[in-house]
Amino acid sequence: MTHHMNISKKIPALKTATMAVFAAVSLSLTACATGGANTIPIIDAPNSPKLQADLAQCQQLAGQKQVLDSNALGTAAIGAGVGALAGSSYGGRPFSNRGRGENALAGALAGAAAGTLVGAFQGQNAQADIVYRCMAGRGYRILG
Repeated sequence: MTHHMNISKKIPALKTATMAVFAAVSLSLTACATGGANTIPIIDAPNSPKLQADLAQCQQLAGQKQVLDSNALGTAAIGAGVGALAGSSYGGRPFSNRGRGENALAGALAGAAAGTLVGAFQGQNAQADIVYRCMAGRGYRILG
């Protein structure tokens, strides 16, 4: 007879950390869809069809920069490591009464989630920076 145990009942901290990972991934994917490539800088110039065309081209260019790139993955990995260390150093409740191994795993998941969010935020900032530099390179005076 095969007996399957629900891992989230066995390790409550893992359930919480898994939910945090799913939330971070969802927020990161939303950030990709509405990210820094859609930045509209404040430009000291009258609105014109040329300005709008240049802005659209710069935004399209910025959209080629991936939000979740290797830097974001590195940030997630660092977050996982820090989370694992923090989790393993805490051996008791409220995370788990099972031991340091489960706490390390839960900490790694939570740290990876936090690192993913930070990485996505940095990727969005990089996209916005591309829009600003592109418009400045086309001769526009960028105020913000």
